[in-house]
Amino acid sequence: MEFIVFWIVVVGITGFFYYPYYLYQRRQRKIEYIKRSQVVTINNDELIQDDFILYNYGIPLEIKNSGIVEVVLPTLDSEGQLMYHYSFHYLSGLSIPKFKINQRKEELRAAQQLGYYIKEHFQIERDITALKEQDKRINDLAKLVLKSDIYSNQIEKYNKALIEIRKLIKKAEQLERLYINLVREGLIGIKISSYNTEDITNNLLIHNIKYERLREEYQYMKDVATAYGSIMRQF
Repeated sequence: MEFIVFWIVVVGITGFFYYPYYLYQRRQRKIEYIKRSQVVTINNDELIQDDFILYNYGIPLEIKNSGIVEVVLPTLDSEGQLMYHYSFHYLSGLSIPKFKINQRKEELRAAQQLGYYIKEHFQIERDITALKEQDKRINDLAKLVLKSDIYSNQIEKYNKALIEIRKLIKKAEQLERLYINLVREGLIGIKISSYNTEDITNNLLIHNIKYERLREEYQYMKDVATAYGSIMRQF
């Protein structure tokens, strides 16, 4: 009897210390799943509105240190223009959707197709902001160089850097418009039809040809601009 009591105590103590660790590990696994996923399911039915074309599927953008997840739901306004609705959820309010047990496979498939472009859209917005800040810094340095007796002979390098940065900003803005158009057209395709997956997939593939070309041009120009940007470290 004492032996049984001893093991009950041991198991109880072990469970007492292990259970918080188990919960922590489960939480971290869910965070990693959400980070890798293009789409999450919002489990709160109160947030689901008729004008959310993808129903309760959202695109996870960022996970805060507190475990709050920022989610974006793409939709269209009355003029057919792209709008993003932002919401914030605890980890417990989100789940990773699975096709096998899902009743809204069409919306889920569309969300997965568009999720990649939506995340790319937000990334290119951040790129544009960073590039414009870099343009301002280089332009300010160029003005200083022009006033310098010692460094004025370096002005050509700064002018070249400005040219490359501004070309890159223009290309990034082109890419941003393409992302917006891709997402908007995908949502329109879902909205105006009873959801023909094949038609939407084909339309996205057509846009992908232009997207891939612009993406390659942008990456090449970004590499060139990065090389010119090194002059800021030489000043």
